[in-house]
Amino acid sequence: MKYFAIRQKKTGFFLPQSDRTVRAGHTHSEPTDPKKLPPRLFTREGPAKCALTWWLKGVHNEDYGIDEDFYGHDYKYQKGPTDPVEGTARDPESMEVVPITVTFSEEANAPK
Repeated sequence: MKYFAIRQKKTGFFLPQSDRTVRAGHTHSEPTDPKKLPPRLFTREGPAKCALTWWLKGVHNEDYGIDEDFYGHDYKYQKGPTDPVEGTARDPESMEVVPITVTFSEEANAPK
């Protein structure tokens, strides 16, 4: 199966799959050794390039608002991403979208 990932040219590290222990989006992550965290995989090249474009702009935070429902209860809702945090833009020449081929092995699935 063919996937796409975002790789840092100098180190060979990849942007990782989301670490849900940190309540932040993908723009907060940095390239990581794939032996420590699995790379974020995309099924098509276009979405990978789009994700890289957002990541290169810098760290984005979510903007939330508070509203009231019909019964008078307040609830928090997501407005969308803010502008990137100043000074967090990254070098586009240091990153690339690369194809990744995933192969399945019967040995890996065999009972131990």
